[in-house]
Amino acid sequence: MVFDRMEDFQPDGNYTSELMIKTLNNAINLLKRPKRPPSKQEVIGAWGELLVLYSLIQTSNNHNEIIRIINGWESEGGQRDIIDFRLPFFEGGTVNEVKTSSASREHHIHGLNQLIIPEGFDNGWLTSILIRETDGSSGITCLGLLEKIINLFSGSEDEIIQQIATLEFKIENRGIACRDSRFFFMLTNDSLRKIKMSEVP
Repeated sequence: MVFDRMEDFQPDGNYTSELMIKTLNNAINLLKRPKRPPSKQEVIGAWGELLVLYSLIQTSNNHNEIIRIINGWESEGGQRDIIDFRLPFFEGGTVNEVKTSSASREHHIHGLNQLIIPEGFDNGWLTSILIRETDGSSGITCLGLLEKIINLFSGSEDEIIQQIATLEFKIENRGIACRDSRFFFMLTNDSLRKIKMSEVP
């Protein structure tokens, strides 16, 4: 079947290794199971982080500052960071761990490193977010929050393209939950609480 398909691409029979790899990759992609959609808990976690990112970007219309804010999200290399936001340029260096829940203000801490202020930072916060799921007639999805973030981008065309590219890189790192459009959530009157990391029992 692979050779039959290669013949469709190259009827003269002069097959290259590049063509074979391309054809094999096409076959693999056809047979792969679709990725499991993210769980509701994963989406809730991403929703809270996107909300904080949106709030931070709202405070700036400067291209360089927007880039620095986006780069502060999941900032430790190409992998997910133990702490959600590292903002070395903000108030002597600030870290922010975001915990989001839809049932009660009960959060799971994945190790003490999520609550220890790293060296070189003066401030550490745990942002607790309590949200309510809606039926879609109100509220917003993760994908909707992403669109709102992109709508905040400002500057020249090249600067906006750079902001979008930086955000896309972070989304790839954070995972597909950021693009979820199945679940709608909204804030309540007492949704947001900021707790100093040093005061978390």
